[in-house]
Amino acid sequence: MVCDIGVVIVTYNSYSKLRNFFIKVLDSLTKLEIPSGLKIIVIIVDNNSRDETIEIVERILRKEVEYKIVKLDRNTGLPMGYNIGALSLRDCNY
Repeated sequence: MVCDIGVVIVTYNSYSKLRNFFIKVLDSLTKLEIPSGLKIIVIIVDNNSRDETIEIVERILRKEVEYKIVKLDRNTGLPMGYNIGALSLRDCNY
């Protein structure tokens, strides 16, 4: 996935916290002075959530930024989640 800047977010049963979190993330991204043509992508790594985490992510991010969800079939933990997300961004510059 070719991009200029990649952001990795790891989740696990985070439904109740995600709405406010993504509002803050999107607010921060919109305040950045991003040069025209710069491509930013958000990678969401879900550690096998049992709640509605994926649904809220898709509802909030759908119209705002380019994103990809990596759904894991087991909880690998936070460090491994970030490693998996980073692998998804290996073609990004930053």
